[in-house]
This record gives sequence, C-alpha cells and structure tokens, in this order.
Amino acid sequence: MKTTVKGLTTYSPDFIMLVINANNGIAGTTKEHLGFSMALGLKIFIIVNKIDQVSESWLEQKVTEIEELIKSPCCDKSPMRVRTEEDAIHAAQYLSDGQVCPIFMTSCVEGTNMDILTKFLNILRPILVNEKETDLNQLPEFQVDDVFYKKKPGHILSGLVQSGSIKEHDKMLLGPFKSGKFIPIEIQTIQRYRVPCNVVRYGQSAAVSIGHPENMKEKLRKGMVIVHPKLNPVACIEFEAEIFVLFHASQLSVGFQATVHIGNVCQAAVIVRMDKNEIKTNQKAKVVWKFMSRVEYVRPGSTMLFREGTSKGMGEVIRISAFNPNEVLSKKLKTDFDSLTSIKKKKKRLKAKLNRVFHDTSNIEC
Repeated sequence: MKTTVKGLTTYSPDFIMLVINANNGIAGTTKEHLGFSMALGLKIFIIVNKIDQVSESWLEQKVTEIEELIKSPCCDKSPMRVRTEEDAIHAAQYLSDGQVCPIFMTSCVEGTNMDILTKFLNILRPILVNEKETDLNQLPEFQVDDVFYKKKPGHILSGLVQSGSIKEHDKMLLGPFKSGKFIPIEIQTIQRYRVPCNVVRYGQSAAVSIGHPENMKEKLRKGMVIVHPKLNPVACIEFEAEIFVLFHASQLSVGFQATVHIGNVCQAAVIVRMDKNEIKTNQKAKVVWKFMSRVEYVRPGSTMLFREGTSKGMGEVIRISAFNPNEVLSKKLKTDFDSLTSIKKKKKRLKAKLNRVFHDTSNIEC
C-alpha cells in the first residue's frame, strides 16, 4: 500500500489501470486502491484478467459485482463493458470526461481481447493540464524521489518536474536540510531514460547531477526539492490542513498519529490541534499536523493522504508554519532543563527517604 500511495501522490498519473483477478474478484486491497484513486480524482479503467480460468457464469457474477461497486455513491461512475474495437474507441473518448469507467475482460495466456486493450491504450492521450502548469515561464520546481552518488558526476538526484522547466547550468536551491535551510547548487547534467538532454519540462521525470557542493554538510534524502531562488522556499514542521476521514474504527482526535503523504513527502505526523473535539468516518475538520522526524517543504494547496492501519483519509494543505530553528532549540533547552530539574527533585526525595530509613534503623538498634 505504501508503494501505491507514493505512486499516486508523487507522480500524478493521467490514468489508473486497476487489474482484478477473475478467480477472486473484488478484494480488500482492490477497494483500498480504488478508494485512494477516487479520492485523488484520477481517471480509472479496470482489467478483469485470467478469464480463461473461470466459467462464463462465474465471470458474469464477478463483473456484475464490479459494476455495482463502480455505480455505488463512493465511486458514482458509469461502468462500460468493452467488447469490440469500436467500444474501445468510444471508451477512450469518454474516459477523459471522468464519468465512465471502462471494463475489459482479458486473458494473457490465450490473448483474449488483448488487441482491443492495446488499441484502447494507443488511443488514450495524456490529460491536458491547465495553462498555469504548462506555462514554461513558471519558476521551476523539481521533487527528489531518489538519491545516488558516483565519484565522477557527484551527487545524482532523480525525480519529477512539478512546474516550469530545468536546464543545464541553472542556479537552483536544494533542501530542506535538518536546519531548515536550502543551499545553492548548479545543475550540471540532465538525463531522461538514460539519454542526455539539455532541458526537462513540467510533468517529465529525469535525473540531474549537481556535482560536489562545497557547502553541503548533511546527507541528501528522498523528499527534498530543487527550486528556483525566486520562490523563496520555506521549510515547515507544522502545517494546517482540512481533512476528510475516509474510514476510522472509532473517532479521530488530538494525538492521532499517521503516515502522511504529500507529493514526494512521506513521514509520520501527529495532530496537535483541531477545530473539533473529535471526528468520525465521513466527517471533515481543520487540523494542525506536526512532522515527527524532520522538516519538509510543503506547498499550500497540495493534496494529502494519511493512513494508519485500517484508518485512512485525505485533505488539502491550507497553510504552513515556517520552521524556526531558534524556537525548536529553545523548546529543547526547556525540555532538557525540566528533565534535569525533575532528576534533581527525584534525587532529593530519594536522599530524604534514605536518611529516614537510616534514622529508623539506628533507633531500633538503640
């Protein structure tokens, strides 16, 4: 599930292909994957595979169950069985509207309906994004999904371009590090699919090398970003979001901990404040989350998902609280002082108790 959620939130896919085993039909994992895809507003089409292993009556029963799930209020889409190439052409056109969910019945062993599915995939086109995201004049932002190191090119960062375009020798900022700072770097080389290129644009994945920055004293990690200096990036440890609980066994309140996914950010966080005492399944609330391990770069307006066991939900980031290392240091010093004071008090009480014991023992001997 962690890999699935990361792929959905990090790479912003145009379409979701949900493959279901005809022998088993709808499973618990199937519902979870479908639920997260619907929550993010992604376009979905379903493949019922291994139809060569089941009878026609069994296949009809399982497909009917899928259609009922698709038509339910949680999905609210119109299922469409694709049997011919003409159906595949219409399904590809209707899928962009988001109101139709095509269903294919295939067999990889016998090749049943594989030609229809191939034609459907060839007809599909990437969803057009709005002008703001496609405008190449937007300031670039690159989210880091993996980190490599080689002696000759130096540090290599792979990920996805979230906005604008990145060129070789661009001056950028990399971070956030533990201190909440971003350090200046220079993009030295760029590769896409292991082929050198001069520029990468919005929505494209790539790997960039940044050499050996002199002022980098901390290790690179997944979840960092490369941004243009004019964006004035700010790291945060707390952020406010409006959340919707998809499922929780009881109620969700202050102190609830979960794994939060925001783009390429994946970290445990805890609710420190909320505008209600508690919320249950299918309820909304404004809450303040606090990352438990390190600072992150989060943009207001970003979609978030959170999960913990069977509990899961989604939301949107409203605002962030800029990370202040001095404030964190003062809190740490206060905590250390309180701990030291508590230890001194315990020692004092223990000493007084021992003195009483020795005093009582001496009286008995007398």
